[in-house]
Amino acid sequence: EDSITKENNPERKEILSIKKEKLIGIKQGLIEYVQSEVERKI
Repeated sequence: EDSITKENNPERKEILSIKKEKLIGIKQGLIEYVQSEVERKI
């Protein structure tokens, strides 16, 4: 998170935050997928 606040170039800052958002979204999606798979097996 620090690297985003330290970044001076606004375009690069935006790219970094978009990448971060995507990563969080992918992680969340994976967690939800795994949970639903586990629930189906029970």
